[in-house]
Amino acid sequence: MLFGFGEGNPSSAEVEAGLIEGGKDGFHRMVFGAYSLMMKDSEEYMQSMQSMQYKPLNRSQQKQKQKQTILVDMSNGVSFPCHFASSPLGSNPHNTADEYTFRPVCTPPGTVNLNVGAEHVQKSRSPPPAIKNELSERGVAGCASFDGDGDRLVFHFVERSRSEEGQQWKLLDGDSIMALVVSFILRELGILGNHNLTFGVVQTAYANGASTAYINNVLSKSNCANRVKFTPTGVAHLHHQACKYDIGAYWEANGHGTVLFSEAYGAYLRRRENDLNINRNRSGSGSGSGSGTKTKTKINPRTVLAWRRLALLPIILSQCVGDALGDMLLPLAILSSSLPGTGTGAEEEEEGGPDAGVTSFEEWRDLWTDKQTRMTKVVINDRSIVRTSWDETRCLEPKGVQARIDELMARNVGYRSFVRPSGTEDVVRVFVEGEERGKVEEIGKEVERIVSEECGDRGGGEKEMELRRRNEFFERRSRL
Repeated sequence: MLFGFGEGNPSSAEVEAGLIEGGKDGFHRMVFGAYSLMMKDSEEYMQSMQSMQYKPLNRSQQKQKQKQTILVDMSNGVSFPCHFASSPLGSNPHNTADEYTFRPVCTPPGTVNLNVGAEHVQKSRSPPPAIKNELSERGVAGCASFDGDGDRLVFHFVERSRSEEGQQWKLLDGDSIMALVVSFILRELGILGNHNLTFGVVQTAYANGASTAYINNVLSKSNCANRVKFTPTGVAHLHHQACKYDIGAYWEANGHGTVLFSEAYGAYLRRRENDLNINRNRSGSGSGSGSGTKTKTKINPRTVLAWRRLALLPIILSQCVGDALGDMLLPLAILSSSLPGTGTGAEEEEEGGPDAGVTSFEEWRDLWTDKQTRMTKVVINDRSIVRTSWDETRCLEPKGVQARIDELMARNVGYRSFVRPSGTEDVVRVFVEGEERGKVEEIGKEVERIVSEECGDRGGGEKEMELRRRNEFFERRSRL
């Protein structure tokens, strides 16, 4: 990680205070910070997030837009007391991205995660019923929905009428957050220049294929050697793979993710800091004398701005676990930043990448159109007979399964499907993705038939699974 570990273990009282006051995200940051001599408690965590004020990330030297409101759905969870109830973040809008103020909603004492929060929004594809009307209010740009313990979030908004269809609710999930953040980092790295850092993006095979194609295009245009890497499902797999790069980004569609930065990234920033004389000469120029003649070294202010933005990222983005607060503030700051121009160095910025000009939720959502997906499961006799490749995109056993799926995909170009066994019950999960809903349904049913024939379908569907779960429960209970 960018910040090395030092001495000084947190006490049990400090750990307990961090968990209660800061939510799980603040707790993780506090423990990480205590071991790396960065922060002592949840108060320092909030100060570290607020003190930057995101000025290097925000629009400068341009006429400010009227402030818009971001609803922050706290999922009735533990993050509210730390982030908003007693924090300047909730009461002082000047500590936030220049174009936004925050309004906490879905706060305690409601039931945690019940019809609110990131889980509800991402799975049901609908806003929390309690704030549906607020989303349509004038001046509300959208909503950031945290989950109950505050370690992930998704954005959503009501798209203003573009046609006779009227207002439409739209979701910006973890795939969208990662695409925006990755594009921004690559763009700023391109401006700062002079590096040989490795850059990696990690997803699971369940990520929408349109997002993967978009991110791969961004990586290609930025001359990155790597393309999106798939891992098995689960944050532990994603995080471990991201650690292998100097800059490793990962997000799940459910909104859990971050960007990890290596020691090499820190060394690069320190070297460029010296190259640009940033701290020795904040005016952007250096001077010296020789034979009585004063010379100046001209430094592009836009290059200095890129350095300042990149230096902030390891502080905003948690280096140990997903953090809904940082993951909310950074995308908003990116949207409010000047793309393509800040008034200084605009010529260089015009070639900043495919996210140039993305300044609103609507434009963010229009970066791509999600493909249609279908996820189902087939009950089988024994899940242990099904074995997949490490990234879960290929079925290795029974051998007939993948051969038949490959043959089916060859007849349906542009569609993809994979199967994998459940980790907890005797079912095989079937995933299909493509452009047309009808064709996706048709292919899905065919893949289910392949699994049934090759793996031994027990039949009965959900009712059979529920009966088996009940029987297994009573069997375990009888052994006690």
